[in-house]
Amino acid sequence: MKLDTSNIIVFLGPPGSGKGTLSRLCVNRLAWTQFSTGDLCREHITNKTELGKNIDFIIKSGKLISDSLIIKMVEKELEKQFKNQSKVILDGFPRTKEQAVALSNILKASCFNQVKLNIVKLDIPDSDIILRLSKRMICSDKKCQTIYSLSDISLRPKVENICDNCSSNLIKRIDDEIDAILDRLKIYHLHENDIIDFFHNKGHKIITLSVNRPVEDIYRDFLTKLNIN
Repeated sequence: MKLDTSNIIVFLGPPGSGKGTLSRLCVNRLAWTQFSTGDLCREHITNKTELGKNIDFIIKSGKLISDSLIIKMVEKELEKQFKNQSKVILDGFPRTKEQAVALSNILKASCFNQVKLNIVKLDIPDSDIILRLSKRMICSDKKCQTIYSLSDISLRPKVENICDNCSSNLIKRIDDEIDAILDRLKIYHLHENDIIDFFHNKGHKIITLSVNRPVEDIYRDFLTKLNIN
């Protein structure tokens, strides 16, 4: 499979599997575009769009953002991105079968009829996820949000607790505490098989990457399996 047309890359994997890290390598080295639903939510809230106002109200009410709002937000972003970009990475979407079905339906629209969907599953044991996330640090600057890992020498900051990119302090996220990690893994596994089965039944090839190894090895394997020169 060679990426010589317009493509959407979906990285499927549990929290801490390296979706964000692999996405950033593709952005920095291949000039692809990447967006996550979390980033989109924050952007809409900051820009005070109608979607953003709804999302902000829901979050402040302590409720979960509905699939319909997330799907609408992703559809608008895809329409915008494919006006001037042919390779787009979805980070953190779809998270449920309903979102997977919605993505499939979005791509049936005429403006996406030349877009190919590529599914890349990041495979790693839960025990390694727990170790990774317990050692993860993130830049405190909301515009940066670069992720570091104290368990991977290639992902450690050059200066302890300081971001390489913007010199802001590094922090540990609340949802990287052990109880939160276990809850997030439980939610991910609840939906994982349904999403994979849906894409498989739709005829999409699913590429599996073992990610329990150095990030550069993962990246090289990714390039090889997608036939990217």
